[in-house]
Amino acid sequence: MPITFAYPLFLLLAFLVVPALWLAFRRRKALGHTQVGMHANVRSVPFVGRAPQVLLIAFFVLAALAMSRPQLPDVGEKEVIVTRDFIIAVDISGSMQGSISDPEQLAIAGEVKDAEGKPVTTVKRIELAEKAISLFVKEREGDRVGLFMFDTSVYYSWPLSKDLRIIELKNVGRTGKYNGGGTDFSGEAGPIQASVDHFKEIGQATSKVLIMVTDGEDSISEERLSVLLPQLQRDKIKVYTLAIGWSNPTAPNDLRKLTEATGGEVIVVANGSDMTNGFAKINNLEKSRVEIEKTVSYRDIYQFPLMAAVLALLLFIVAAALIREDA
Repeated sequence: MPITFAYPLFLLLAFLVVPALWLAFRRRKALGHTQVGMHANVRSVPFVGRAPQVLLIAFFVLAALAMSRPQLPDVGEKEVIVTRDFIIAVDISGSMQGSISDPEQLAIAGEVKDAEGKPVTTVKRIELAEKAISLFVKEREGDRVGLFMFDTSVYYSWPLSKDLRIIELKNVGRTGKYNGGGTDFSGEAGPIQASVDHFKEIGQATSKVLIMVTDGEDSISEERLSVLLPQLQRDKIKVYTLAIGWSNPTAPNDLRKLTEATGGEVIVVANGSDMTNGFAKINNLEKSRVEIEKTVSYRDIYQFPLMAAVLALLLFIVAAALIREDA
């Protein structure tokens, strides 16, 4: 594969050699030479007379080349894995900052400490969401997982990846730091549409699952439902909802309707056995062979033109000094 440049605009600096040479020639014409005979002898050897100009040009070109940071691409081999594809969409709207005090939910959240390191008796919904995501990700060994966050917009935290450590790093201690405004499940820029688009872009597994982690405080119009549901069913994307602090987990709502229409279900985080059973159903979803595209990394080679530029500059200084001394 050809050489690429991280900062190609720096290549334009090579053209600075034109005004630099113009100034050099102009300065030379303004100087007199008392030893005309010796100067003529220098001019009689074309290479010696042109050496400073050639070295100056080389310095500018090589320096510009080094600053543009040339790179050689290293292409990795394709990898085939047996996996499922999951996108976790986490609600970070203002309502997720609400506190919960239910004993079962507190038990799932575990010990949560305040800024001073003291245990707290109430837990925010978003903190419970972080714990639920961690429990879910721990059971995803061998799967590919992506992480989105959303309020009225979607924020792409990490694309589908088999590196679950990154997903956990992006989740724990970071998700709860965001505090959005409202919630929009179903808009054209919402998490459901964004997940459909992301699965279409790089999702390859037979089992594609969208995990909605939310308190469910939003509605989905019939018009948007008629747009989203056919896309989910066409691409065979199941929706599972991790219900955080739902006041009535069994009550029907728009998100439950969408979830169940795709063949998924609502998993109540407040209920430990419900989570266990829900995760078990997800774990039984079919795995399929996925060919991961070639990974391309880049190896810097700017040090070579940089060293050559330094050498050209040193030679220019020496050549210019010798020629002036002879002249």
